[in-house]
Amino acid sequence: MDDDETAGHTPIAVLRTDLHACSVEAIDSSSFLCGLYELDEAEQKRNGRLIVCDLDATFCSLDEADELADDLPKIVTSGSVETDGGVLDCKVTGNTAAAALSTGRLDIFAISKEMNQETSCVDYTLDLKLSRTSTEDGLFLSLDWSSGARGYYPQYSSIDDSAFPTHHIAVSTQTGSVKIYDLNDTSGSHALVSMSDAHSIYGENVPAWIVAYDPFSGGTRLASGGDDCCLHIWDIRTGCSATTLRGTASDGTVDSSVFLNSADEGSFSEESEPSGTVVMSNKRSHTAGVTSAQWNPFIEHQICV
Repeated sequence: MDDDETAGHTPIAVLRTDLHACSVEAIDSSSFLCGLYELDEAEQKRNGRLIVCDLDATFCSLDEADELADDLPKIVTSGSVETDGGVLDCKVTGNTAAAALSTGRLDIFAISKEMNQETSCVDYTLDLKLSRTSTEDGLFLSLDWSSGARGYYPQYSSIDDSAFPTHHIAVSTQTGSVKIYDLNDTSGSHALVSMSDAHSIYGENVPAWIVAYDPFSGGTRLASGGDDCCLHIWDIRTGCSATTLRGTASDGTVDSSVFLNSADEGSFSEESEPSGTVVMSNKRSHTAGVTSAQWNPFIEHQICV
């Protein structure tokens, strides 16, 4: 790339891992969680690990020789835990982390930290608190907390969250299903909501690659995307897909930038103005499935895929 293209995006440090890094998530302003995954073909299993990386420790550990070296400084790992399967997605809310695993398992960890007196750096610990499993859905591919991005953006502090279900987690799966788990339910792995055929082509289920809560919806609105080239907007109150945005039949594409505007109450609808409207803008087509989706944390009901 030209220098103009990389302006403002110069890397400051590097993390080299022995497994593939499939996901990263901020813990706070100086540390982040990284989910690792790798298929061991010889053993016919998927290995995984969660690691905590500390940028403060990275730059505190540099000496003058490091600063003058041509190589980027190596990011310091301040904590890790082996997982029962490859980590395909991870999310953090407060001091709690969640991991979607290749074994069809959702693991919830408590994040704790303690100052190491010898190194003067913080050591992180990830303690497994609970798990939810599914035997019929294959890999868990993606997850999101119902609290969405509220923990990172101060404007959400003004929203009334008296009925906000921060203990709900949605997952998308290899078999095209979307499930919502209530972490306060101690009875087992039964999903609070299960949409078993959320993504399919000609009656055959296909992987649902991404799931994302609308952070302004109070945990009632959820987006999911999959190999059917569809982005579904789900109304959790009914378990129904209120709006579906799909690629054209001719080329199998889906618009990669979609803006949704809706009334506070009711569901999205393409036909009924009182329930909301769907407006598409900045269209860029692609021929693959929907593998990523991100709600705008600053403007209500706006999503980019």
